[in-house]
Amino acid sequence: MACFRGQLEIARTLGLPLTLHCVGAHGAMLELLRERPTPPSVLHAFSGSAEVGRQLVAMGHYLSFAGNLCIPGARKVVEAARSVPAERMLIETDAPDQTPPGRRPAPNEPAFVVDVAARLAEVRGESLESVAAQTWTNACRVFGLADDDLAARNE
Repeated sequence: MACFRGQLEIARTLGLPLTLHCVGAHGAMLELLRERPTPPSVLHAFSGSAEVGRQLVAMGHYLSFAGNLCIPGARKVVEAARSVPAERMLIETDAPDQTPPGRRPAPNEPAFVVDVAARLAEVRGESLESVAAQTWTNACRVFGLADDDLAARNE
């Protein structure tokens, strides 16, 4: 925990977001984030409950959903995905881990992010296009990227 506290302090000092990986320790993580507030950060491959998600969002953080959202019966993460405000959701693959079920046995890869986006759209009752646009905007915001600059680089 001392290392984590140090990383929180560095992020706060530099004003940079963290990418946080948390499995089975959400209570301890929430306690430390309350104790040492940081700039808005990303909860990588979020696997917590909707309530944990609400608490993180209230602190200004983002929930990033990965292949675990695509697993049939993943009720907890589906409920979190349904309840997160649109302006606080992100998508990722966690490649080569968490391959979406429809892509197995292949290892996960960045191109499969569309599966995560489609599943997020499905559970939220939104279009794939709106989820893609919103998560792009959110990623640019949290990481301090200018949307126009990125578009120009890709031309």
